[in-house]
Amino acid sequence: MEYDELFHYYQQAERREILGGVRGEAANPSCGDTCTVHLKIEDDQIVDASFTGESCALSTAYTAKLLSMIRGKRLDEVERLREEDILKLFGMVDAPRLGCALLGYRAVKAALKAYREEKRGKAGGV
Repeated sequence: MEYDELFHYYQQAERREILGGVRGEAANPSCGDTCTVHLKIEDDQIVDASFTGESCALSTAYTAKLLSMIRGKRLDEVERLREEDILKLFGMVDAPRLGCALLGYRAVKAALKAYREEKRGKAGGV
């Protein structure tokens, strides 16, 4: 990601909670950054996405860009994303910053896992 684009997404970061949605958390132990992604999912489609937490500019920008990209997508599309895909889409970063670049992605994956577990629990009558 170029500096101007990074700065744009950093400025546009949607830091808020979504009530009634599902959330996933991730942390980067090397620097202490944290990210909680909030997703509102209807009919297996992400209709809203936001995040909260404390993170560096790179992590904030990558997370904001990822959330803007997955809004409106079907879950199966988002679940197919891999770490390598994120790095290709947004630009490679130096090895010490990989944890920053992938923090939001890891929180999205945790939120999707929580959603699937919640859905499985409701389907099983739990």
